[in-house]
Amino acid sequence: MTPPDRSRQRVLLVSDSLGGFSAPAASALMRYLVSREVRADVTEVDFFEQYLPGIAVLARLSYTQDAQFIPQLSGTLEAASAGFSESPVVQALMHGGIGHIGSEIGRGGYDLVVVTSPVGAAAICEVPRTQRPPVVAVLPAFSVKGTWIHPGCDLYFVATKEVREDLVMAGIPYTRIVVSGIPSEVTQRQSSRAEFRKRAGVVDRFTVVLGGAGHSSADVRFIAATLARHGIQVVAVPGREARVVRQLHRLAESNALLHVIESREESRAVLLADVVLARAGGQVLLEAVCGGVPSIIYNPVASQESANVDFLVNAGTSLLSRDDDDSVEKVRFLSGHPDRLAQMTEATCSVGRNNVSKLVTDRLAAFAQ
Repeated sequence: MTPPDRSRQRVLLVSDSLGGFSAPAASALMRYLVSREVRADVTEVDFFEQYLPGIAVLARLSYTQDAQFIPQLSGTLEAASAGFSESPVVQALMHGGIGHIGSEIGRGGYDLVVVTSPVGAAAICEVPRTQRPPVVAVLPAFSVKGTWIHPGCDLYFVATKEVREDLVMAGIPYTRIVVSGIPSEVTQRQSSRAEFRKRAGVVDRFTVVLGGAGHSSADVRFIAATLARHGIQVVAVPGREARVVRQLHRLAESNALLHVIESREESRAVLLADVVLARAGGQVLLEAVCGGVPSIIYNPVASQESANVDFLVNAGTSLLSRDDDDSVEKVRFLSGHPDRLAQMTEATCSVGRNNVSKLVTDRLAAFAQ
């Protein structure tokens, strides 16, 4: 067996798959951490699956059923849990969870732990410092709702100055917080939208990218067919549900204005769009914000995502639709009002920061040294 190359940093990357931007942010960081510039040995794990498997299924179920599964905590576990003693997360951590996390991390011999899970960084910080490496939290949200803020975290990367202010109010030193934005697979367009469309074989006209993950096949087909009927070009990114993918491909066969792109091409797809129609917390929405593309967000919005949606709507990057019919009407409105679309595009470009993944990984490399 070849011994590990100890000249390279060993990084543990911890995300979660409950929903929200944790998993896509971790995916973007992974790409840069293993790049030629950084050359780290990275191990990625899902926080709940790896460390709290007993409540992983409950966690995902609570997210889909709009339950506030993860409480907003501040401080150490002992101090923060006083008002949340019945929380499954708190219970699992207090009854052996921290010890399990410590032993798992200790066996890995890591130089650095990078966490995009809103609760994972704080839980790992409960492990004594002598038994773990430094912990860096990359908070993948526009608010601290559902986030455990822990004083033991060595460095925080956050999306906005408002999140930084919330962390300072919670007692985190200003010098330990970097306003970086949220890591993503895309950055804002460096060439024209027409050029992206030409490369993708898509006609250069007003286009909506439709993110279908989390929506029923009937809803996605209705929105796609209705928009195409109104002369609006649709690029559908249906996710990984095979039935939805098949139905959209059949629909596209008889409609030249409908194109279907596989989920692995989500990052490229948003750069084709004038506007994106997506669910809250999905990768398509994150890529739209980071790519400088305005968005319309499906209703209903899971409670864990409500603060993110409020921020994006208040910032002028997004509109919130009431239902499928309203989604169609809002797309049609923006297609006929270029001035309003331009306002939203400008607002989105100011929120979505360029080259976040590179910024974060460059800082991580310096921090680890």
